[in-house]
Amino acid sequence: MAMATTLCRCLRQITNCPLRCLQTGHMARASYVKKAATGKATKVTIEVEKDTHKLANYLCGGNIYKTGEEIKLKPKEEYPEWLWELRTERKAPDLDELEYGSYEYWAKAKKLSLREKNAQQKLNAKRKEKRIY
Repeated sequence: MAMATTLCRCLRQITNCPLRCLQTGHMARASYVKKAATGKATKVTIEVEKDTHKLANYLCGGNIYKTGEEIKLKPKEEYPEWLWELRTERKAPDLDELEYGSYEYWAKAKKLSLREKNAQQKLNAKRKEKRIY
């Protein structure tokens, strides 16, 4: 117990740590959010490209430098074959779609098993609360 209180005192003395949790329970504001003169945080907006010719022939947003042109797209044959086999859907594949024995298969199986176990424990806890002795 004494060690825990000493640790808490040490943590209270740290004032410049950006991830220090304040007593109110809120985290410190991230440095990339700009604070306006009125006190409200503002987001930086990026202009969307609407030119169809440029969208079809150039990689818009691919230039990481402040000056210079956008990167011109090459013909499909010049890119590696694996590039066209990449999964583009946001939803993760189901357990049935993964190859049995692969790392991804077992990671997904473990995640699903933990979810099911936690749901079962939550259900059991609710049942115990409802019992009248």
